[in-house]
Amino acid sequence: MTLFGLRRLFGLHRTTSSSCDRGESSHAPREQQLPRDSEVPPPSYVAVTDSEKKSETAASSGKALDEKNTPVNLQIIFLPDTNCTSSLDLDWEAYLYVQSRDIAGLMKEGFHFSEANVQHDRGFFILDKASIPENAKRNGWNCIRFYHLTHKPEHGDVQWIATLYVLARDISVLSNFRLQQISADKIRSTNAWNLKRQLIYGYDAKYVEQRFNAILDDQPLEGCWPSWPKKQ
Repeated sequence: MTLFGLRRLFGLHRTTSSSCDRGESSHAPREQQLPRDSEVPPPSYVAVTDSEKKSETAASSGKALDEKNTPVNLQIIFLPDTNCTSSLDLDWEAYLYVQSRDIAGLMKEGFHFSEANVQHDRGFFILDKASIPENAKRNGWNCIRFYHLTHKPEHGDVQWIATLYVLARDISVLSNFRLQQISADKIRSTNAWNLKRQLIYGYDAKYVEQRFNAILDDQPLEGCWPSWPKKQ
């Protein structure tokens, strides 16, 4: 992931403070409420290098996903406390961007991943504050940890790949972070798009009126989808 790609990804969603949205600047994080997500299109494409693409191909026996030409069509935001109203009360914040061949299939079959899906040779940290996106710095985040994940099918082609960004104020929080810390009950918001870049799924942990599913209506989804609607 290039720095340009990082800034582009973080610039296309609104989960930072309202002062950032208004273009205000501050040298310290401000005490304020976490806002609702805007209905904005997802990041267009994730920038990858040829060496990264080769690494992805070797990671699975199935046909690799074309990273350069497959758009991000699922975004999930995780917080350690989804009821939190101030970013100052959070130790970390995580963003998962998924590129999928079939987003409707991920809804119907469930979106499942674990430590086994992590490509450890592609993980890294960003500790240079000059490389941290401005909106993240305004929320007080000083460092970022990157994870790359890939679907590992027993048979057939790779159906999805994903990039996970974990932001924190302290390096120790990131070094001790484990994938098990993100789960369905930690989801603050989720958005999904179809191939026409149209919004097909929306979820917000705080705002019930912003929840919808254009594909499966009120059918509960399995795996790392929000626990909505609740199973009977």
